[in-house]
Amino acid sequence: MAIFKTKAAKNLGKIFIVEDNIFMAELLAEKISNTGYEPVTFYGGKDIISRIEKEKPVLILLDLPLAGDVDSFELLSHIRTSYSKRALPIIVLFNLNQPEAIEKSLKLGANHYLIKALTNTEEIVLKIEEILKSKTKEIPIEKIELREEPVPTDVTAKRKESAKS
Repeated sequence: MAIFKTKAAKNLGKIFIVEDNIFMAELLAEKISNTGYEPVTFYGGKDIISRIEKEKPVLILLDLPLAGDVDSFELLSHIRTSYSKRALPIIVLFNLNQPEAIEKSLKLGANHYLIKALTNTEEIVLKIEEILKSKTKEIPIEKIELREEPVPTDVTAKRKESAKS
C-alpha cells in the first residue's frame, strides 16, 4: 500500500482518502492540502482501521466500491461501530449514480455521498469544509466546574424566612 502525504501550510487535521484510483487520490490530496488539512491517502482499505486510532483523522473520504482487499461497505460499517458520525465524518464517493449502494452507505453511517462523475474536486473540498464546520458548531463544549462549598449562612437564613412567610 502506498501512502501519499503532502505538507500543508497549517495543519487543521488529517483527512484520510481511501481511493483505489491513484490519479484521483493524488488530485484530491493536492486539493485538500491547499486548504490546510493533511491528506493521508490509502489505495485500499486494508490498513485504515489500525491507522484511524493512531492518526486520528478529522474526516474520511471513502471510495465505494474499492477494488481489491476490503469490502467498502464492511469497512464503513466497522468504522461506525467505533466512531459516531459526529466524531468521525465519512463522505462516500461513487463513480456513478447507484441508488441502492448510496442508500446502503447512508444506512451504514455515511454522513454524505458524492458522485464523482457529477462532481469536481473543488466541490468535494467544499463539502469537506462544510461538514467539518458543522461538526465544530453542533455542540459547544463547555467546562463546568462543580465545587462543594457551604452555602453562606445569611443565604440559608433568608431562605428559611421566605419559606415561613
